Amino acid sequence: MIDMFYTSAEFVSLVLTVPTVILGVLVVWYYSPRALASLRKPVDKMSETEMLIIGITIGFTGAVVDNVYWGLAWFHEMIGSSSAPLWFKNGVLSNVPFRQTAGIVAGSFHLYPIMISKKEKWELLKLIAKATASAAICLTILMVF
Repeated sequence: MIDMFYTSAEFVSLVLTVPTVILGVLVVWYYSPRALASLRKPVDKMSETEMLIIGITIGFTGAVVDNVYWGLAWFHEMIGSSSAPLWFKNGVLSNVPFRQTAGIVAGSFHLYPIMISKKEKWELLKLIAKATASAAICLTILMVF
């Protein structure tokens, strides 16, 4: 009974990956031109809206790639493919750049306007956001090369 429930949940998750990816691609498609235009400006000249759009674009780009990767991994598992363990073993290679790094960078863009608009001291959070974003980007680059 539990196995049947688990198998059903896997199937539903795999099916829901398709509209998740499609909607994510549409979000990236719609926001990318505005995000790229905003990235050509110095950070101190960007509006809160521009920073949010950049964060949305980065976050959804990462989510789309990560969902495609894990959708393929679970598909291989469901069909009993001999390559399924390889997909799961190498999942970290998708998670680091597309889930964690994209999430950290997107979150930093979402929070930055709040940090600079408030009178409160956000220095520690700024430092943490910059450090984690930098470390994640460096780790991603190292993984690629």
